[in-house]
Amino acid sequence: MASSTGTNTRLRAHTHKGAKTGSISVFSKDGTTKAGPIDPLDFYSSYARAIDLRWTLKGRPPVGISIGQHPRHMNPSNMFTISFLFAVLILHILPSSEGAAITCKIDDEEQWSYNGRTNGPSAWGERYPTCFGKQQSPIAINTKDVVIDLFAQKLQMKNYDIPVAKATIINNGHSAQVTPKDNVARTIEVDGSTYTFQQLHFHWGSRYDQGSEHTLDDVRYALEAHFVHTNKDNNIAVVGVFFQSDTHDNEAFQAISNVLPQIPFKDNSVDLQSDLILNDLLPSNPAGYYHYDGSLTTPACSEGVKWFVLKGIKQIGEKQLNELRNLYSTTKDKDYAGCQITNNYRPLQPLNGRVVIESAN
Repeated sequence: MASSTGTNTRLRAHTHKGAKTGSISVFSKDGTTKAGPIDPLDFYSSYARAIDLRWTLKGRPPVGISIGQHPRHMNPSNMFTISFLFAVLILHILPSSEGAAITCKIDDEEQWSYNGRTNGPSAWGERYPTCFGKQQSPIAINTKDVVIDLFAQKLQMKNYDIPVAKATIINNGHSAQVTPKDNVARTIEVDGSTYTFQQLHFHWGSRYDQGSEHTLDDVRYALEAHFVHTNKDNNIAVVGVFFQSDTHDNEAFQAISNVLPQIPFKDNSVDLQSDLILNDLLPSNPAGYYHYDGSLTTPACSEGVKWFVLKGIKQIGEKQLNELRNLYSTTKDKDYAGCQITNNYRPLQPLNGRVVIESAN
């Protein structure tokens, strides 16, 4: 830690991404930072300088501060007590990055999970070797590193504007998955091959700034929708769409969120009660995308998947996100305490020399 007697340090209490508790960083005059255990005198030093500044600017003590209460006039024991209590208060109110989640005991009994201690993402490859492959998904998309293809084909979503009049949604224990049952061929064309839409599912987080599987310029969005397609040879093409949290609901998503309370537990399923228009879940310019060759993001992590992550960002209501967060990863007859499906996104995978193509349209 920096010395508490220095005059050019300042403090900030914060949480590190992925950390379970808060920490204290000391910022020195040279711009460097150090994190470590709390030194109450550091808090005192910062507090005293703040009082000094307000005193100087106003020419009088700040409201509620008397001469005797100025830190410079306090005895050491009082200074230590105030600093210590302030530090405890700061750490008490700091949110952890993962929330106050209760561990789901059932997760460890599954073949794979997102949060299990023995079968989480880092262990998937032990049971599913392809998960340790070299062309895995998701990845970090950095626009400064992509290759712009001026002649990239437009991504045409055919019949996506036809309402899905009949569809089933299921809680599969890992996500909410929508499967159309209306026999309408909704397709995309990829490299001269027709891929037909099969299902739609979602990945979301416990907060507005986590949930999407891919990241775009280091930003992780609240939700990512995957439109899964297959061709006649059972090859897979997935269209990914980012959604950011909003105070207003997404009208098109209401067809889904309206029935989520009916599928709270794993294997629960129900038919959608209103038409779902897939086109309304896409950005206004679905032709613009980032493309790369990757894999499924869940076991068995099969490779050879053609990914098209759309450039445009949609919005989804925080209330709608909470309805997804209230789904459980286990069946009702088991101990489902703490088993809400949340943060169901796989960690980023290395590119391993792959190139991300950006369409020019």
